[in-house]
Amino acid sequence: AVNFTRDQSVLFNGITSIICPSNGYSRPQYALHSIHTDLLALARPRRMHVILAADTEPSGTGSEYSLVTEVQELRAAGVQLTGLNFGSETTALPSLGVVMGVPPDQVPQAPFSELPYRPFAQSFAAQYGCPGVGVVGPAAGPYGIVAMSCELDLALALDVTGSVGSQNWPKQVIFALELVNRVAQFAPTARFAVLRYSSTANAIVTWTDAAGATAAIQNAAYLGGSSQPNLALEFFRQNMLPTAFLDRVMLLVLADGEITSINRNLDLLTSEVELLQIAGVELLGLSLGGDGLVSLGAIMGVQPDDVPVATWDDLTSVEFAQEFVSTHVCDLSNINVTALYGERATQDWVCELDVLVLMDTSGTMLANSSDLEAEVAFVRNLVLDIGSAQGAKVAVVNYGSKQQLVASFNISTAEAVSAVNFVSPMRGQSLPAQALQYVLQNVLVPETGWRGGRTQIIFLADSQSLDPLPTLQAAVNATLAQPDVRIVAVGLKPDIPRAELVLMASSPDLVLEDQLPFMGSAAYATNFLATFACNITSAASQAVTTTTTT
Repeated sequence: AVNFTRDQSVLFNGITSIICPSNGYSRPQYALHSIHTDLLALARPRRMHVILAADTEPSGTGSEYSLVTEVQELRAAGVQLTGLNFGSETTALPSLGVVMGVPPDQVPQAPFSELPYRPFAQSFAAQYGCPGVGVVGPAAGPYGIVAMSCELDLALALDVTGSVGSQNWPKQVIFALELVNRVAQFAPTARFAVLRYSSTANAIVTWTDAAGATAAIQNAAYLGGSSQPNLALEFFRQNMLPTAFLDRVMLLVLADGEITSINRNLDLLTSEVELLQIAGVELLGLSLGGDGLVSLGAIMGVQPDDVPVATWDDLTSVEFAQEFVSTHVCDLSNINVTALYGERATQDWVCELDVLVLMDTSGTMLANSSDLEAEVAFVRNLVLDIGSAQGAKVAVVNYGSKQQLVASFNISTAEAVSAVNFVSPMRGQSLPAQALQYVLQNVLVPETGWRGGRTQIIFLADSQSLDPLPTLQAAVNATLAQPDVRIVAVGLKPDIPRAELVLMASSPDLVLEDQLPFMGSAAYATNFLATFACNITSAASQAVTTTTTT
């Protein structure tokens, strides 16, 4: 039906065009034989996983292939096999047990009623598809395929030479942490390795998930010494590359100065570059403070003027890390948002404003995984609607006991959708006053793409604020003191008092209560935007509002 592809539109169109015949025998051995003869040669050599679904006992009568033989041949080729029994019948369990090499009662089962629902697909993928890799479950976001456009093994080579200095080393650490976080949001299957180099090179951590890389980077020590990035490339080639797992492998080298004894060592650096290029490794550099451009140009195969450059202050900026990842590491330009989510009813809207969504991801939102899923779906649909409306821009912040800029005003719709899908819950207590203070200091500023004009804040709140009410009132007043800023307060559950929502909103008519049950619907998000943000009055939008109001 569909060959191996990274093109989401090809994949989705291929799946949806499959026609299920009304008759015929169940012969999964034919499927396994086709995989062995037609698809195995096209698969990535390091890993292949087959999930065989069946709803009835296979028929062996007249079959020229043996299920047992086909399973043995695929296993011999290193293919991982998982079975799934559909429907209420259990007659397929013995044969699927043979496929998996387990007793029949250990074969995964699912009634047909569960198949259309995302939680089942999520839990199945987490348990059988990619166990122990990256983020799984609700926190991974509901559409993992968006992130697969950035599936890679990423190695970071951190500069610990003397020119960096102990005062700047923490800034490099902050950038490395944010880089790992941003890549993990786009690609929960990504793995990371980190090394440090000066006059020697050694590993900080070798191929781990985002959590493991974060812990290792936080504990890394600054050393000092001369700059020899050729040793970093050599160390990576000899000690990390052999255990790289995924097809796409990237090495990012950070450098604060030129290679020591450049006339002699530049040839050594060039030789290592050639060896890594032959191995298919993508090489990327980042100049720290505008130095090391010749060395990094040699690593990247570009002119020194074309090497990415960061000031030391850039390294502590979330926005810089976000832009660096989307520009140089995870190219999201090929994501077909329409293929993933369909055409939006707002494509002809004119909505000249900036919309800021504050997501409540405090601890109370995590008690039930479906609650966070519904909130994510609502925000994602808002982002899609706003992204297709003429003149509108959107940013997203999530908050709990801490705050995080999920998507700034100046990134693409595809990037914002992916960031929302893979939002990292802030957990802890609900502190909306601190969230607004964060917004004033870090979001409603020109650096995020905020235009300083008409701005609509959509404030989602799940539980009663633990900020003192006078503090919350002061934060709301300070926010509304900005020119042409308005706040809609949305209570997600009945737990939050209406009086508190009224306190948070610009006016009582901009308050909604107990809205979480409706948020899974795309139509709800469209109607919400038309009612509380864009105030659409065109004939097309009136039709949207009429058909989606409940």
